[in-house]
Amino acid sequence: MLALISYTRGLQESVVKLYSSALQAAKSTSPSQTFAEPLDPYLRSRGIAIDRGLKAMDVSSATKPLDFAEQQEQYPMQIGHPFKTIGPPINIYHPVFTQFKRLLVTRDISPTPQDIETAFDFLQAAVEVYQSDGARLRCITPFIENLLGNRCLGGGDPSFSGNPDGIIYYHTGFEKIPLLVIEATNEFCAGLSDPGIRGAFSYRKLWADTTAPTIRNACCSPHPDIRIGQQPGSFRLAEDVAHMMVVLRSCLDDLQAFYDGVSPKDKAQIEAVMPVSQSFGNLMVRFTSGNLQSDSYGRALFDAVAKSSDEQEETPVKVKVVPRYGKEAHILLAEERLAPKLLHCEKLDAHWTVVIMESIPGPNLLLAGYDRITPRVLTDIQEAVSLLHRKNLVFGDLRSPNIVLCDRHTLDGVERGAMLVDFDWAGTAGEQRYPLGLNMMHGWPKGVKANGVSLKEHDLGMLEKLRAAYLEQN
Repeated sequence: MLALISYTRGLQESVVKLYSSALQAAKSTSPSQTFAEPLDPYLRSRGIAIDRGLKAMDVSSATKPLDFAEQQEQYPMQIGHPFKTIGPPINIYHPVFTQFKRLLVTRDISPTPQDIETAFDFLQAAVEVYQSDGARLRCITPFIENLLGNRCLGGGDPSFSGNPDGIIYYHTGFEKIPLLVIEATNEFCAGLSDPGIRGAFSYRKLWADTTAPTIRNACCSPHPDIRIGQQPGSFRLAEDVAHMMVVLRSCLDDLQAFYDGVSPKDKAQIEAVMPVSQSFGNLMVRFTSGNLQSDSYGRALFDAVAKSSDEQEETPVKVKVVPRYGKEAHILLAEERLAPKLLHCEKLDAHWTVVIMESIPGPNLLLAGYDRITPRVLTDIQEAVSLLHRKNLVFGDLRSPNIVLCDRHTLDGVERGAMLVDFDWAGTAGEQRYPLGLNMMHGWPKGVKANGVSLKEHDLGMLEKLRAAYLEQN
């Protein structure tokens, strides 16, 4: 979600804000359904999201404070309002969003002098006093169209309940795609609803309605939204806005090329809930599942297959997106086969890290049950913790979901062993902190608390719980 001309602390931090896809369903306990329920759980979740979009109130009403909370309770979207609706980062679903942020920082694309002049005229027009949002939008539309490569900015169907202030459509050979949604606010005559929230709700209404159904069945339906507010203009700000708009123009070109390559489908495909295939470093990754952690706020985990540029065969992998990752700890244990091989780890942006590791076929200890703990399983876990502690590192989250059972080949045959996964909380002992939202219901050792430092004795306390569970079963 682009917040255009909301300029307070710097272009990257306050002008740009990206929300996760509104069609990625937020968790609900009792959804009301009017669709044919597919067998695949990911497609079922997507069907629930589309159904919510159809049943939600019209955008103008649903986004006003008196109705917004109720609408987010009944027909939630993963837009981060309230906190429990934080979705996974949109960057993982299509590379164009990472590209957008990268180009804003690197300035590999530069505006022309004409672009800067147009942006300055746009800023001047945007801060004039208008009697209505419509009057303001009519005045600034020609400048927006010019800056975005002369793309036609039109309105939607007035009878449509999700009608935004402006839409740029792209006509593929099959269907008309909403490529960009614009929401504007006239702050001297402002309504009660936030234009950023309206943009997200309009997005859902557009894609949940009859717009491009066969394209919607075939991909995750990415597109950006623009929120236009009012801030005084200046020549320096004109340069920044021009730069941002030409970057957006380039990204819209990339999205058009993406949609040109999408083959329409009459029925929903698994690709509709998966990120598109993309490269990370020297790995080409093809996703094979929806989000395996859809009930975790702001996190994502996917099954996928990957291969490097010099490989012929694809390898099963796990791809996860987290706020931070203990890369050093993971590599240390992977070298001793006490963790899956780490294939790639990089920051998508300032807030998210993408991690790609080999996929281990065995179940985690939570699913397998404590009766599956063997002496070798316990030995592997103890060795992993000891190795980390010798390097002054802590694991931080030695719970059963983060212990995966695996086969160990020995001279006497195959025996059951274990690997540690999920190094989100791993780091330097006495420095790494537990998350602010730590769930204290998990029975942590004494001294563990939200935002508290992670200590070696905490790992040892969790290890002692595993030993006790093993002894109880034997």
